[in-house]
Amino acid sequence: MSRLTLLVLLTTLSVSAWAAVPEPALRVTFDSPQIVQVGANRAAPLALSPDLLVPGKTGQGLRLQPDATNLLPPEMADPDEALLKQLVLDGAAAQISAGPAVAGKTSLRLVFDRAGASCAFPLLSLADPPASLTQSSSFVFSAWVRSLGGPGRVSLALRAKGLNKANEETVATPTQTFDLPADQWQRIALVVDLPKDVVKQEITVQIENTAPVESTVLLDALQLERAKAYPQYHSTPTDWLPGGTSRQVAIPSFRIGGLPIPVAEGSFALWVRLDPVLADLTAGEVTWFAIGNGWTRGWEFSSSNATAGAAGVRFRSILPQLADSQFHLLTLTWDQEKVAAYLDAELLAEAQLTAPPLSPDQLISALCVLGSHQPRRRTCFGTVDDLRMFDRALTAEQVAELIQAPE
Repeated sequence: MSRLTLLVLLTTLSVSAWAAVPEPALRVTFDSPQIVQVGANRAAPLALSPDLLVPGKTGQGLRLQPDATNLLPPEMADPDEALLKQLVLDGAAAQISAGPAVAGKTSLRLVFDRAGASCAFPLLSLADPPASLTQSSSFVFSAWVRSLGGPGRVSLALRAKGLNKANEETVATPTQTFDLPADQWQRIALVVDLPKDVVKQEITVQIENTAPVESTVLLDALQLERAKAYPQYHSTPTDWLPGGTSRQVAIPSFRIGGLPIPVAEGSFALWVRLDPVLADLTAGEVTWFAIGNGWTRGWEFSSSNATAGAAGVRFRSILPQLADSQFHLLTLTWDQEKVAAYLDAELLAEAQLTAPPLSPDQLISALCVLGSHQPRRRTCFGTVDDLRMFDRALTAEQVAELIQAPE
């Protein structure tokens, strides 16, 4: 971890080049450790890993994703010779290839001699499954696949074998088909929903050639993660991890203290970009911005709700609308009468405001969390950039102008 100064610009209200929108009272960016002098100014330090900094909307942005664990053993996650002994081949041949590979130095090369040929092997085979498996009913499986010599098509299915009460049974998931471009690595993913009373003693994957002719594909960087479970509630795979390893992401946050957060009325605007959604896996809930004390929430903007104190608005999940890998502007406004949430220039919902979000005394100890509901809860998959806080409730016209304003 390195120290990076969180840029907080405190400005006096003035007429800007685009006069319909006021200057922000407070601004958070990730562009420079230097203080930019604009009116009264203050800098708050924030510990950030340089690995989290990526190109943003207005400069550098902050890319986040949930904590994760790859449940697969190393030889499955990064195929090696031990994997070959466990393959069940039907019309296919397999070998460990020295390249190309996504992870490590090798990949699994599958040669299908006809349409319908398949390969199956156990991802996990355990006599005594750990609690992370027995207490979970949903998983997300992902792998990187490459079709050699021409476009390809494969289908993916998983089966779980366990003990359901006193009877052994096998539970199969629906098959999903993926079109593969020629000679390009593509990540494919599948959500596995299993009955809660099935003890997962074995999880098997089957890959079938659904192209009309023979084909050759490479398989690499396999990952199995828990999904749809507290505290993340996600069903999108995180960045690949070696088998049996975990990742913890440091969620950036800072105390409000004496920073001039508006209370009686105001607006927050934040640029967000969702990571590419794999196989339309848009289920789950993510939060991009929150200010509060523990479970006492002052403000929050999530994928299906936004709140300003006791007042909240709910709307259909916006994750599908964010699945274009482009930056979108999330805006929350409130005054003494109502609270409203916007996606770009579109009003998502509005409701009557019944009480101020937080009192000045509560704000002093409040925590501002970027990219999450609370540290490590409902963390976003993607990039956040340029949080602006205004001391007035922006109108719909001003929200629309924010999108077009000079950066």
